[in-house]
Amino acid sequence: MKIKLIDNWKDCWRFASVRTLGLGTAIPGLIELFPDQALHIWALLPEDMKRVVPDRYVLWYVIAVVATSLVARIIRQDKLHEKAN
Repeated sequence: MKIKLIDNWKDCWRFASVRTLGLGTAIPGLIELFPDQALHIWALLPEDMKRVVPDRYVLWYVIAVVATSLVARIIRQDKLHEKAN
């Protein structure tokens, strides 16, 4: 099986799905790379903001980012099609 890139692969950074997946990987990646800074930032947040997303919902955050990316990928992005024509 030969893998083929989409016609406008050079414009992939403009895809909404690529942007949401980038965001979804950047945030946990930054936390993993800089745990001390992440904990410091977390400690500075007011308690009411910390309660907005309890620990048990972090997994759902990841699922939501991936699901949003899937939906964004199948939605026609007219700006991308206009540039191809």
